Amino acid sequence: MPSESKKNKVKPKSSKRKKDKSVGELVGNLTSENIKDLSEKVEDLENETLQNVNEDRYSKAIELLKTEEGLEMVKKAIAHNICREYNNSLILFFLVLTTFSKKPAAVIVSGESSSGKNTLVKAVLPLFPKSMKLEYSRITGKSLDRMEESLDSKILYVYEFDGIKDEDAQEQLRVLMSEGSLRLLTTVRGEDGNFVTREVVKEGSPFIVTTTIKGSMEEQFATRAWFLSPEENRKHWNEILRYKKDRVYLSKWEQLIVDSDIAKVQDMIRALHKKIDVIIPYADSITLPLEHPKVLRDFDKLIELVKAITFFNQYRRLRATYRGRITVISEVDDLKVALELLEDDFNALMAGTSKAFYKIYQKLRDGRGESEFTKREAATIINKGEARTYKILRSLYDVGLLGKEKRKNKNYYYCIPNSGQSTISKILEELTHFNEEKLKAYLFHKNLQYENFSKNIEKEDTDNGQ
Repeated sequence: MPSESKKNKVKPKSSKRKKDKSVGELVGNLTSENIKDLSEKVEDLENETLQNVNEDRYSKAIELLKTEEGLEMVKKAIAHNICREYNNSLILFFLVLTTFSKKPAAVIVSGESSSGKNTLVKAVLPLFPKSMKLEYSRITGKSLDRMEESLDSKILYVYEFDGIKDEDAQEQLRVLMSEGSLRLLTTVRGEDGNFVTREVVKEGSPFIVTTTIKGSMEEQFATRAWFLSPEENRKHWNEILRYKKDRVYLSKWEQLIVDSDIAKVQDMIRALHKKIDVIIPYADSITLPLEHPKVLRDFDKLIELVKAITFFNQYRRLRATYRGRITVISEVDDLKVALELLEDDFNALMAGTSKAFYKIYQKLRDGRGESEFTKREAATIINKGEARTYKILRSLYDVGLLGKEKRKNKNYYYCIPNSGQSTISKILEELTHFNEEKLKAYLFHKNLQYENFSKNIEKEDTDNGQ
């Protein structure tokens, strides 16, 4: 016998109000009347899903940027694309971030044919959102004049410098690198058919990267750009070949991991606040040898790299506000990373010699240690002729990197003197006195609101347009 509750249960009256149909129902009963409803449903569903995915990915990107795991993820993603070249690839990555600065850098990757120049560039650029990149094999001056797209916050990648042989294009790129914009006075045909004078202004400067064969770069570009050179050490060829073979047989699952890591770095790039300034309060305390002619240029490059590293670390650095703009305060750790990446350059600079000669000095140091050696033994170590080796040894002796003594047999014996502290240690030692009190005094002097210090940049401050 049915229970009392079931007897008295009243069925709800069917409502004549039109119910919202699901996507499945609309697809199952596809007519001309509900096609519009179906498209609206799908669009709403896609927007809702995309918003949820973006929110989740954004939060995860912020969490990575707040820790050292952010930089480790960058290194991991780069390692998927290239073997070795750790320093060059990281330097290039940080310099690409200058795309968001008032004056982006320019990089020329120089090396022998088939030395991996474009491989280096293509290992780093995939880490940046596709919307930022403009890639060309060749550009002309007129193409830059007529380009409707803004170059602001863009990466301009020309595969080879030979693709910029047009003199007008070279001149305009030089102006972009120096001035950050193009102002052209030209003539165009008006509506009435007559020629009229018109000013064309192209605001914004892109980050420029290209490649070239060693020794083929014009001096006007050389003074404005960074030069990176891939390693050309035959000892590493077997390792590189094994890496290439492994990449050929990459499984679908392994490729998904690669794509996922690259996507995480792209999300971090999107999550970075673009409209910020970076200050280096300890810049005055960086000591470099002023007697060397290249010190001013190299100092500017060091500061540029430190600012780019600080920009990437913005969620882990103190910030202040100045005239309504966010200002991120660089820490000595940012300088340390930059010096470690540029170690060979600054060791050579501090020693007063070229990078190439300093690398030879390193070979001798690694090959002989504290043992004495003759010119002939040195020639064997560095794989040079004796006449060329003698000139190199004399140059290294002149700057104090080698000691020498003439023996009774009339031969010179060379040795590597104990250099004591490394170059990086010497520079960083000068900054040990730069404590929190001096930082606050500096910020007070600059009229920065240091009481608003925060290591968290709020989401609403972040420009996710890229």
